[in-house]
Amino acid sequence: MRSCRLGLFFGLLLPLMAGFGQEVRFKGNAPFFSGKTIQIQAYGDLLIQSEYTLDKTIIDADGNFELGITELSDSLVNYHLLLERERTALHPEAGKTYELIIPGSDPGQIGLTDNNDTSGYWFEVSSFNRWYNDFIADNYEAFTKGDYRSMTLRFAKESKERYGNHPLPYVRQMAAYRIADLLMVTRLIGEQKAAESYLFNQEVLYDHPDYLAFFKDLYKGKLLEWASQSSGGKLYDAIMTKPNYDSLFHYVMQQELITGREVGELFVVYGLFDWHYEKGIPKAKLLHLLRSAQEKQVHPRLKQITRHFIHDLDKLSPGNPAPSLEALDPMGKSFSLNDFKDKWAVYLVFFSAQNPGTLSELLGTRAFFGPFEKELKVVGICLDCNFTSLHQLVKKHDLIGSFGLINPEITQAYDLQGSSAYYLIDKQGNLVHAPAAPPSLGGFDQIYKLVK
Repeated sequence: MRSCRLGLFFGLLLPLMAGFGQEVRFKGNAPFFSGKTIQIQAYGDLLIQSEYTLDKTIIDADGNFELGITELSDSLVNYHLLLERERTALHPEAGKTYELIIPGSDPGQIGLTDNNDTSGYWFEVSSFNRWYNDFIADNYEAFTKGDYRSMTLRFAKESKERYGNHPLPYVRQMAAYRIADLLMVTRLIGEQKAAESYLFNQEVLYDHPDYLAFFKDLYKGKLLEWASQSSGGKLYDAIMTKPNYDSLFHYVMQQELITGREVGELFVVYGLFDWHYEKGIPKAKLLHLLRSAQEKQVHPRLKQITRHFIHDLDKLSPGNPAPSLEALDPMGKSFSLNDFKDKWAVYLVFFSAQNPGTLSELLGTRAFFGPFEKELKVVGICLDCNFTSLHQLVKKHDLIGSFGLINPEITQAYDLQGSSAYYLIDKQGNLVHAPAAPPSLGGFDQIYKLVK
């Protein structure tokens, strides 16, 4: 199963923690995307990945655009450019202006013009990425056949020779943890050896993307796995029956794959996050565990990351503003929840076109049109459509409302844990029911109470 993750290495462009201070500017040309929105975003952290938009603009008729970051921040990481649902990493340095070019119709093919400085962090990170990606691409056939051991070990040795003493700590760490992840997912080193060599007695790099990618690959599913074992009853009870952070943390620290308090505390937060979005943990129990964890964590950055997780869960409480949502309709035209604010209440539906049950509920929204057409808009977001299939679906079933596709990351903001979810939002853009009832289980009554 782990070997399947090799596909993730293709085209990988990982971001860079930058210094802070002066403004950074981006000027560019994208002649194929006139009239489209382009924006700069960043994450508040790389574990929970709370996302923030820093600047956005409309590409003009000549394809030109200009964006800026007022100040690179120590509380934001992983800067990236977002265009047409395609995310491309940026590696900015304070006080610099970068000239970008998107020459064709692929929004992910973003490059620097010859007017940019070919030195510094961006150059070093991009150079490593090209070298690494070329190795994966050139040896793709060998990877698919399982004939990769000797060449991968040689590549790891060469990487250590090239980057083991690199003067930039970020680049040195990037190479080390990228190679560690490669060795682990190809099973050239086992999980215990990976943990002992790259995590035990090492600095915890809370904001380094390659460190966190390695950490997640090593520990993904482990908390749920341990709790599901015959010996894991106490762990399961400490999470799902009677939440108790002390018991949870004590159990975790007894595992051979965990050494050191900081690694253990980071594992607990990631393990709860992973378990919640894979199988679901009741929100009240999860919040209790996270708040207890935050009180006892030793590192201020982990406290901040945990606070992001708590905020993401809390923000779906009734009375809070609905998380922002921008979508593209079947014709590629963008719309957002803000378009309906102060005009209509919104019944927001996330659905799967491949799931008969969720599709049936979606068809049930047609009953809202007659009695509520002046007060309510149905917004449907398909989780597994493309533009063509969504257009055909809307036309085939005479669906009434606004239907579209979104960036997958938005689903996290709405705490999706399956193939469907429903939210009722008032005219002011605030959540009324989160989640709301499906149409067949009381959705009609909830809407009636809101708008009548």
